[in-house]
Amino acid sequence: SVVLFAALWLFELCARRILDRSFAEHPLLKAPQYRQILARHAMDTVGLAYIGYMGMSMWRELKYEEIATTAHGRVYVYLPRFAWTCVCMLAFQVKNLLDTLTYHDGPEFIAHHVVCILVAVGALHGQFLHLYGIFFFGISEVSTALVSLLACFDEQHGIAELGDHFPTCKMAVGSAFAIAFIAIRAVLWPYLAYHVTIDCMAVIAEGSAHSEGIVYAFLTGLAGLTVLQFYWLTEILRRAPAELRAAMQTAKAGGKAD
Repeated sequence: SVVLFAALWLFELCARRILDRSFAEHPLLKAPQYRQILARHAMDTVGLAYIGYMGMSMWRELKYEEIATTAHGRVYVYLPRFAWTCVCMLAFQVKNLLDTLTYHDGPEFIAHHVVCILVAVGALHGQFLHLYGIFFFGISEVSTALVSLLACFDEQHGIAELGDHFPTCKMAVGSAFAIAFIAIRAVLWPYLAYHVTIDCMAVIAEGSAHSEGIVYAFLTGLAGLTVLQFYWLTEILRRAPAELRAAMQTAKAGGKAD
């Protein structure tokens, strides 16, 4: 994880250097903090896209019928590629936690990163929930990669003027994110969270849990993350109509660069 953390930090540094050398005189990027914002979101997008790719790849290759016959099998099957994904997620979330504290993103982001760190550690201990983790720590990050890209246009966490210059791009990314978020996090997430809970309670009941404390802690963290999914869904539904109208109006006006 230390090596991966260093790799993420180095990627962000390289992105910042490229932006400094190539776009320091760009009207939108003259302020150094704007170039840092784009470098940070580039690192987030690439890191999450890789984790999402790992999840999709594992899902396509896994033979579920060979391992998903019992609750214990679903909870404790060991998947080497998922163990690697957990290491990647741990490094990524530690890097993002530090960034969140540095840039004052908000308490909900701090809570999200802390819970993800604890879940990653718990998943690595006792080969715990690797099968379900293909979704929760893999496929679900496809939507997060899109939100990291969309954050470039955000008024608080990105560059608000970027949407005025590239309204069509902002609208396309925003639409893709909304569709992915609803499908992955508002539909599949609670459905699979329910089945995780059922299987975890089953292994506790039969006395085959590696640690009841870790299982309960994981379920508590999962419940918290699930609540956050619905909180963010309400934010998307609240903000999307106005954002879409504004982007369409700017696009129709020709934008400033599209």
